[in-house]
Amino acid sequence: KDIALKAGVSIDAVSKALRDCNDISLKKKEEIKKIAKELGYIPNIVAQNLKSGTSNTIALVFNDFYNPYFSVFCSKVFEKLNEKGYKCQIIYSTTPEMTMKDIHNIMINNFCGIISFVEPTDEVAAFFRQRHLPFTLIGIKSSNPDIDCIYTDDFSGGMQVAEYFINSSYTNALYISNSSSETSKRRKDGFTSFCNEYSKNFYCLIPDEYSVQKACGLIKEKEIDFVFCFSDALAVSLKRELKEEKYQKKIKIVGFDNLYKYYPFMQKIDSVSSNMEEIIDFACNKTIQKIINELSIDTHISKMFPTHLSIKK
Repeated sequence: KDIALKAGVSIDAVSKALRDCNDISLKKKEEIKKIAKELGYIPNIVAQNLKSGTSNTIALVFNDFYNPYFSVFCSKVFEKLNEKGYKCQIIYSTTPEMTMKDIHNIMINNFCGIISFVEPTDEVAAFFRQRHLPFTLIGIKSSNPDIDCIYTDDFSGGMQVAEYFINSSYTNALYISNSSSETSKRRKDGFTSFCNEYSKNFYCLIPDEYSVQKACGLIKEKEIDFVFCFSDALAVSLKRELKEEKYQKKIKIVGFDNLYKYYPFMQKIDSVSSNMEEIIDFACNKTIQKIINELSIDTHISKMFPTHLSIKK
C-alpha cells in the first residue's frame, strides 16, 4: 500500500510491476521498483510461489552435517544450479529415509524439483511422481523405478581396494562403516567378495557395532595392518585415534571420496574417488530437463559413474 501511495498507482499495478508482468510499461516498472527499494520492500517468495503455482527453486536434501563430503557436494550443486538460472535451498532430514513427515517443507515452498542424498520411502516417491515433481537421488542405487538415481560404482571401488590389499604385503584387513546405507553395503560387498575369492583374511565392523574405539581395539587384538573405511571422514578419525593411542605398528588406511582434492587442508590419505563435477552436471541437467518438460517425468534414469583408487605417493 505504501509503495502504491507513493507511486500514485493501484496496489494491483504495484503487484504486476514487482512480478515483472508484461501488461505494465517498463518505465512504470522501474519507477515502482525504485520506490519499493527505497521503502525496504522484501518480496515474500513463498507466498508468490503458492499464488503462481511455480518457482525456479530446487530443494537439496541431505541428512549428515558431519561428513564434509556432503558440504563439498552441496556447494557444487548450488554453483551448477545458479549457472543454469535456478535457485537452491537446503532441506535437512533427521532420518535415514525421507518419509511423508519430511515433505511438508518441500510442498509449502513449492519447489520445482528435488535433488536428494536421502532415499525416499516408496510412499514418498509415489507422492512426488503423482504430482509430476522431478526427484533425483544422488549416491544411492535405488531399486524403485519411480526414483531417478545417479550413483558411483561402489562395488568396483571396494574391489579395487581389495585388489590393492591382495597384491600388497599386508596380511589382515578390516572394513569399517558408520553408515547403514546400501552404498556402504556395495563398498563392503566389493571388498569382501574379492578378498574371499583369494582367501585373504579380513574382518568387518558394521554400523550397529562400530565405534572408533572398537576399531582400534580390534586392530590391536587381531593385528590388523590394512583398513578400508566407508569414507575419508571415517579414515581420518581412525588415524587420529590411533595416533592419540600412540599405536606404533605399520598400518595402511584407505578411505572413500578423495576429499583432499576439495579440502587441501585435510589430511591426505589413500582413497577411492570419482568425477564429482561430472556427476553433478548430469544430475542437475536431468532434473532441469524434467522441470521444463524436455524429458518426460515418466522416463526412468539410473546412471552409474566409475570409481578409481588413488594411492598417494
